[in-house]
Amino acid sequence: MKLELKIHWLRRVLIVKALITIVVWGLPALLAPLSLLEIFKLPIPAESVYLRFFGGAATAWGVAYWLAHKDPVRNVAIVKAGLVDNILPTLVVGFFSLARGMSNVFMWLSGVLTGVFFVLFLILMPRERDKE
Repeated sequence: MKLELKIHWLRRVLIVKALITIVVWGLPALLAPLSLLEIFKLPIPAESVYLRFFGGAATAWGVAYWLAHKDPVRNVAIVKAGLVDNILPTLVVGFFSLARGMSNVFMWLSGVLTGVFFVLFLILMPRERDKE
């Protein structure tokens, strides 16, 4: 795949990832009342401050993805860090699903989505050999 086409698609993926990260995971975990989260049967830690920390971190990642979409070649470090940001939740959801039988649909979808973003980042990430 030519570099220009990879960058075009990576920019689109980064926009989608930024929006999902901020709107679906970040801001709800950071700002939503716990009663709203309980409606979706989401696991809420005993100390809600950890949920709020997660929301803040997820929102920050979303902002980073948004900034990276403007120039993915110059901001390739964000895309590389995004590989870790996406594979870890996928592995955690997979582990807890197998070890504890987690059946929460939202968590499953989140695990699948982060796995998809991991693969897309891996495929579309600009590399030195693409510039040749």
